[in-house]
Amino acid sequence: MNNAEFFERLQKELSIKKRGALLVVCNSSESSPGREGFKMAVFRDGSMFGSIGGGVMEYKIVNTLIERLNAAGDFNYLREFIHKNIESEKRSGLICEGSQFVSINSLDEKDLPALHEINRCFSDRRVRVLSLSDHGLEIKDFNDSIKIGFNMLSENDFKYTEPINIKTTIYIVGGGHVGLAVSRQMKILGWRVVLFDERKDISTVTENIFADEIHHSPVEEIGQYIEGGDESFVVIVSHTQHLDLEATIIALDLNVRYVGVMGSGSKIGQLVNSARQKGVAEDKIKKIDAPIGVAINSKTPEEIAVSIAAKIIQIRNMNF
Repeated sequence: MNNAEFFERLQKELSIKKRGALLVVCNSSESSPGREGFKMAVFRDGSMFGSIGGGVMEYKIVNTLIERLNAAGDFNYLREFIHKNIESEKRSGLICEGSQFVSINSLDEKDLPALHEINRCFSDRRVRVLSLSDHGLEIKDFNDSIKIGFNMLSENDFKYTEPINIKTTIYIVGGGHVGLAVSRQMKILGWRVVLFDERKDISTVTENIFADEIHHSPVEEIGQYIEGGDESFVVIVSHTQHLDLEATIIALDLNVRYVGVMGSGSKIGQLVNSARQKGVAEDKIKKIDAPIGVAINSKTPEEIAVSIAAKIIQIRNMNF
C-alpha cells in the first residue's frame, strides 16, 4: 500500500469511525522489520490496516491502543521497540535484532482537514510535508528550510517530518516488449513512469496502460521532459544503437540518479567508444550501468524487467 492509497483510506475510515490512531515508523536500525515511513492505522472498533513491521509487536500495541481510543483524551507519543530476547519493557516480542521508533498519534474529526490536504497533494501533484510530534499531526508546504527526518529528545519530545508525494520517476527510452514490461513492473512498485518512443502505432506502445506519460518526440528532444536529481532514473531499452547512444548522452548531461542501458557486451562496448568520440567525459561514462540490471540470466521481457527493477531498487535504497 503506497502513501496515496494509505491516506485516502485513512481519511475515509476516520470520517466514518470518528476516532483512531496513526502509527509511523520514524527510525529503524539493523534488521528491524519495520522501516522508516511504514504506516499503520488503528481504530477504536479494533479494525486496522497498514503495517509497522508485523507480528506480535503489532498485536500487543493494537490491544493497548483500542483501550486508549475508547477512553477520553488525545495522545501523541513515541515508543521504541527492541527486537531482541531481553528483559525490557521495550521488547517487541520479535527476535530479528535491531530496533525501531514508532510515533503514535491519536486522530479524530479535527484531523480530517489535514488528511484532506494530504490527499489533495496527490491529485494536484504538489509536495507537502507530514509532521508528527508530541503536539500531533500537521501538514506543511514543502520548502528547503524544513528539516526532513527524525529528532528525539525523549518519548514525549520528538518530531518526525516526511515529504509526501515526492514521486520517484523512471524514464524509459524504448516502447518495445521490454519497455512495456518495465513500465508494468515499476508501476506495480508505485513509481511514476514516463515512456519515450517515436513510434506511435506499435502495439507495445498503444497497449501500454502503465505509463503516466508517453512522449513520441525525437530522441534529441527527450531532455526537456526529464528532471534531473536523485529521484530520476533513466532506463534505455530502445530498438536501435543510435537511439541508445543519443539517449545515454542526454541522460548523463542531466545529472539523474541512474542511467542504465540494455545490450550485449559488444554492443555496450561500441556505445561507450562512440560516447567517448562525441566528447563525453570519462567520469560520466563510468556512471552508465550496462549491461543493465542484476545478473539473473533473464530471458523474457518480464524477467529482464525484474532484473532492471531489482538493480534500480538497490540503487534507490542506498544512502546518497
